[in-house]
Amino acid sequence: MIVTQFKLTACIRTFSFPFFLLFYCSSSFGQQKITGIVRSADSLPLEGAVIIVKNSKQGTLSASDGSFSIAAKPGDVLIVSSVGMVKKEVLIRDEAQVNVILSFAITNVEEVVVIGYGTAKKKDLTGAVASVSAKDFNNGIYSS
Repeated sequence: MIVTQFKLTACIRTFSFPFFLLFYCSSSFGQQKITGIVRSADSLPLEGAVIIVKNSKQGTLSASDGSFSIAAKPGDVLIVSSVGMVKKEVLIRDEAQVNVILSFAITNVEEVVVIGYGTAKKKDLTGAVASVSAKDFNNGIYSS
């Protein structure tokens, strides 16, 4: 009886490790290499765009030609963002190629006045304020 129990325990140990390994690695099964290109609304490639798989720690940056490669599985969501662009979420289906077009983020910039020793907002200034445009600088060269 002790020999039978020993054989049963050895059998469980022998077969439990492969099943554990299969279960442990099952999270990486189904993942595939997703490639793509990130472009701006005017069809120019975006270098340095951030591509992240939502709810994970996986991420990458786009290359100088806008191309990227990341491991993801169907059903995952890619979050693509870049400076000055609107962030976009893309659902991964069965395709291995994902092309993303980001639109420009339109923001209002407040008027800033440059003074001799710092900067200030135009609304915060009191007194006389002069405005200088590019044509004032391009009058030509004066020699004396």
